[in-house]
Parts: sequence; C-alpha cells; structure tokens
Amino acid sequence: MDSASQKRAAAAIKGGHFDKSLVPVYREDGSLALDREEYPRPQTTLEGLAGLKPAFPAIADYALDDKGTTYRKLILDK
Repeated sequence: MDSASQKRAAAAIKGGHFDKSLVPVYREDGSLALDREEYPRPQTTLEGLAGLKPAFPAIADYALDDKGTTYRKLILDK
C-alpha cells in the first residue's frame, strides 16, 4: 500500500465507510478485543516503504511442488 492509499484508507475509516463491514471481536470474558482497523498509516511515505524489510523472506524459497518450484523461481522466470 502506498502513501496515497494509506491516506485514502484513513479518510474512509474516519468517514465511517467501513462501519457496516466490520464485526466487533470479543474476548472470552466479553470485553471488546477489536472493533476497527488497527494499522492504517496515513503518515506513510514512499521512502519509508522502500526501507522496509520483507515480512516473510523465507516464503520466496519455499518448495511449492515436488519439482522444486518456488515463488522466487516463478517471479524470476516471468
């Protein structure tokens, strides 16, 4: 998600555009655990995104089949 989409997401959340789509999640004791998106980042910049490390680097080399196909190989072949 780029900085513009983060800003649009934050504005949509603030404007209540997702209110009908969200379902509150409660803990076993009945207390509210989650009732909104927790991670919009309207202050995100392209520079900040470029500096992020991959969240799941090992998945690129995970074998998808018995032939040794990986996501990395699929991407590089493309």
